[in-house]
Amino acid sequence: ARQRDFVQAVLDSSRALIFVLDAAGRIVRWNRECERATGYHESECRGKMLAETLGAGEYKALLQQTFARILAGEKVEGETAEILARGGGTRILAISGGIVRDERGDPEWVVLTGIDLTAERQAEARRKDLAGELEAIWNNSLDAMAFLDHSGRIVAANPAFCRLTGASEAEAAGAWITSVMAEWPGFEPAELERFRDLFRRRAFDAFATREVRLRDGRRLWLELASAFVQRTGGQPLLLISARDITSRVRSEQEL
Repeated sequence: ARQRDFVQAVLDSSRALIFVLDAAGRIVRWNRECERATGYHESECRGKMLAETLGAGEYKALLQQTFARILAGEKVEGETAEILARGGGTRILAISGGIVRDERGDPEWVVLTGIDLTAERQAEARRKDLAGELEAIWNNSLDAMAFLDHSGRIVAANPAFCRLTGASEAEAAGAWITSVMAEWPGFEPAELERFRDLFRRRAFDAFATREVRLRDGRRLWLELASAFVQRTGGQPLLLISARDITSRVRSEQEL
């Protein structure tokens, strides 16, 4: 009884799902993490085939194959599988396994451990969806947008920015912002120093109206929005968004 309680305490202390199967693939024992992940009590699944009872979709056959490989002495480590949970949900696991042999050296138990990757995979899927949505906004926005680093170089520019300034994406990337649009034509070095000072002090106006000269000589009135974007493990970038309001300003001036 003490040995049984000791083994159960060890199983229950793990954050991994631990399934103990007999040589036929039937569930003999599992730990509390299995109960938490699946929503089933051990007594509901004990004596049933793991793959047939909890295998989700195509992973039913995969679990059977994985069990057979482990039983044949093959090392299995970190393979992806999905199991069913109460209510119709699924859990994504990274499966590893090994054999416990009897005194004669024959397989007696197969121990499967599973690391629950469900939350991680769902978060990754959400990040991919968000990245796709942001890319669509970036590419299809009517507003010109560009990311600038602390020195005033353009890190990235969207198609609308390239159309507005007449610079291609390749020409814009890595260029000084003052070489593409300058608020003080002829005083670009001083304008860059002012930019760097504002960047250091995080002192850019959130919204502003400026007249700029483009590299082809055109002068435009722009409605500008600025915001800092923090990056993990890197320097922040300044996101500027520009909208051409030249026609509106000129109409106001004529009035």
